[in-house]
Amino acid sequence: MIRKIHLALKTANIRNAGTNSKAVLIIGQENWDLIQHTFQDAEELQEGKSHFLTLDVAERNLQLEYNYVRLGIRGADAWLPEFAFVWVEKEPQYEGDPVIQPLALKTYASETLSVTEKEGFLSIPLSRAYYGGFYNKIQFFLIIIKTGDSKYAGTQSPVWLTIRTKKQVVVNVPIHGADATRYGGTYIGNFGVEPFSYADLQSIELGIDGEDAWMPEQVMIFGYEQQYAEQKSMMPVVYIPDWKGMGLPQMSTDPKEGSTLVKLYQAYL
Repeated sequence: MIRKIHLALKTANIRNAGTNSKAVLIIGQENWDLIQHTFQDAEELQEGKSHFLTLDVAERNLQLEYNYVRLGIRGADAWLPEFAFVWVEKEPQYEGDPVIQPLALKTYASETLSVTEKEGFLSIPLSRAYYGGFYNKIQFFLIIIKTGDSKYAGTQSPVWLTIRTKKQVVVNVPIHGADATRYGGTYIGNFGVEPFSYADLQSIELGIDGEDAWMPEQVMIFGYEQQYAEQKSMMPVVYIPDWKGMGLPQMSTDPKEGSTLVKLYQAYL
């Protein structure tokens, strides 16, 4: 059974890409819409801004059986989404089953959405995403970080990720942007790397360079392989839906305020 459906969104960073209209998520099986949800409580979808939205469906007894995922709009104010990723948290049927299941991924701005036919499409299909295996290649990393919404959770200090492989490849990822680490802000990063096997991933660290303390709320990192034009195999590498609840510290270079580095992933084999 599906407990939660998550949608990470980013509006294209070009003029007039943003909208006052609301995003709509549609998940269907054959000719029947299982989910058709309008995110009424979402912030305005402004150009260049990222959002992390969640739909609780624990009481709806939904099975993970679907044929299509679509992203739509509820309103005439046109919108150009650049990025959309949909995944679910589910009740595992058997011990050891994955709790996270990717559903769909869109990684480039191509179609404008609007209920007005001359302005754009009412909805667009998203490419299918599947749960990958340990020996899938990682060609891309997808990073989703949400800062806590308490008054002092945000920071002006630089924040970054360091990804290392067993073959001594090091990838440094700055978490940049004015809204990325403000309180309640969301960062979405999607970037390619020299392909390597998931089995070669060594470690991932989250760091901060400054005394202005920062408190993330959620940190999620997926590695994925583009197998076909319309299909991705995705592996959740780091999945922290509740940073504070998992006992992780506030971050700062001041030892009285928190930790400078937090290891998010470590391979011991």
